[in-house]
Amino acid sequence: MIKDDDEKKVKIANLIGWVIKTLESWKDVSLYSSNELIILFRVTCFLDEKGFLWKALFLHDISISDLLFDYSRKELSCLKCEFSINEDVDVPIYESESLEGFLLAISSKDWEGVSELWRIFNNRPLLSYRHIQMLYILDYFNRELLISALEGNDSVPILMNVMHYIRVETAFFIGSETKNDYLEFSSVYSTLTSQRSHKEFTDDENRYLAEIFSNVGSDNEKFNSWMNVFNKYPVRYPKIQVALGKMLATTSNRKNVEAYIKSIYINKYSDNESRQIVTECLKEIVKCSAPIRRKEVWKLAYEAWSDWNFGGVDKSNYIFRIACSELDFAIIGYIKECLTDDERLEMKKFILNNLQLFESRWHDSSSAATTYWYRNLSFYQVVEHADRVGKDIETWLLIGSSYIPGDFHKNDYSAMLVR
Repeated sequence: MIKDDDEKKVKIANLIGWVIKTLESWKDVSLYSSNELIILFRVTCFLDEKGFLWKALFLHDISISDLLFDYSRKELSCLKCEFSINEDVDVPIYESESLEGFLLAISSKDWEGVSELWRIFNNRPLLSYRHIQMLYILDYFNRELLISALEGNDSVPILMNVMHYIRVETAFFIGSETKNDYLEFSSVYSTLTSQRSHKEFTDDENRYLAEIFSNVGSDNEKFNSWMNVFNKYPVRYPKIQVALGKMLATTSNRKNVEAYIKSIYINKYSDNESRQIVTECLKEIVKCSAPIRRKEVWKLAYEAWSDWNFGGVDKSNYIFRIACSELDFAIIGYIKECLTDDERLEMKKFILNNLQLFESRWHDSSSAATTYWYRNLSFYQVVEHADRVGKDIETWLLIGSSYIPGDFHKNDYSAMLVR
């Protein structure tokens, strides 16, 4: 058994040696060399596992023939994907309508539509083993040529598939450099939705992603659409928050900050995960921005939070326990940095007065009464917490505990509510 293992290692070592020699010396001059390239890619495909072979070759400074670079660029630049419906096949109407909607979303650059409908069509690989190996070559050894190969491509399915195979850093680098809207969107959307590592993005990856958001932010309508795709439900794409925070901390476009806040779908029973995800962005803003930008963010967040009012716009939207929100960290920031001591005291008195008037107010139902109580008690949480925490932003988000004002046990019903 040991002898067999040694023989396999020798064969693999010989194959790798042949691969390196071919990569360094390949010349596109004959039918023979073209066939040799086919064999090369079959061998590298056999030896490779998710790009690890190419990573090892890159780390060992293996040189690649310039002609092979050019060949890979030309081949990748020709990639296209077209949709057609076979007239001889009875296609369900919802499928043909979905296809029409997807193509319309692409042509009109409706990024929300593209993201929703791509899920329907993202059901099969579109790239051959040869194209995948070419992607690895340019990914590790010549990213500029990879951008050149893809820059003129408007085939969203192809671009989405490309991003599935290349490294995250390369995908974001391409997105930060390209002038192609389809390539830019695919570099982020496909990368985030692919089965990737759960590790946080590296500093370089966050830097490139922040540059992408900055580039997109120059177009308000486009940035609004992107935020509706990537930030409406923060738990879907949690790793973008640091890059968003870096971008929002320094952007000169106030509408970018407004779009970020307004895009978040605020949930009155937010879990701690979603709250902490948004907090990562807000912490980055605190670390990287001037006080004037922080206060701008806090004010915009407070306006959105106040309008939301714990879901109180709809009278039938009842609350039966203390509610929190994704914006709680920003609300603490608003109370601490945008209000005077007198204004904070007045805010707390207003809430306590509402609670004290609980029994004297008319409520349409027991559910409405309970909602009135818990809406004010939920409001009380952030005000009281802001009073109790200092400048350390790590303490700003209230998790795992709650505050109950005293002297509200005058009857059994009030006592039950504050337990």
